[in-house]
Amino acid sequence: MKFLRVSKRYAKALLNIALENNIQDKVYEDMQLVFQTFASSPDLRVFMKSPIIRETKKVNVLHSVFENKLNPYTLKYLDILTRKNRAVLIQPIAMQFDLVYCDHFGIEKVKVIAAAELDDKLKNRIFDVARKITDKKILIEENIDKSIIGGFVLNVGGYQYNASLKKRLTQLRKHLGY
Repeated sequence: MKFLRVSKRYAKALLNIALENNIQDKVYEDMQLVFQTFASSPDLRVFMKSPIIRETKKVNVLHSVFENKLNPYTLKYLDILTRKNRAVLIQPIAMQFDLVYCDHFGIEKVKVIAAAELDDKLKNRIFDVARKITDKKILIEENIDKSIIGGFVLNVGGYQYNASLKKRLTQLRKHLGY
């Protein structure tokens, strides 16, 4: 990524501010919202990256989008970034903040792709598999993909555990020569 190193530094600075003020969980939620908002709005990304648009307009847009949704510290942080011509870094900083936060608190994000919503029995099985791979706290991110037909695909720290029906059917086809 183009802004990886600098966005990580800004994310660490934001985490330090949040820790000093004991608002780290709220800032984490705020930065997830900021990332999702920028990811889902190409117009907002283009607007914030534009060198032609004045910083005051960019700050006004940020306030109109996030005014009552973000902690005042987070909103002020975004204001400072924008006024210092760093608006292009807001989305990368939000992405890096997620990584820095999880690293600081020893959280391993576990991504689960399932054909349907997970029930308690399947969640317990996923936790058991994830605990064998990592000793960190586990945070499950669920995604639904009907193409895997049944079962689940689990991604934990660079490892993938594929317990999907689609994989088993593919293996069966290869075994039978189809």
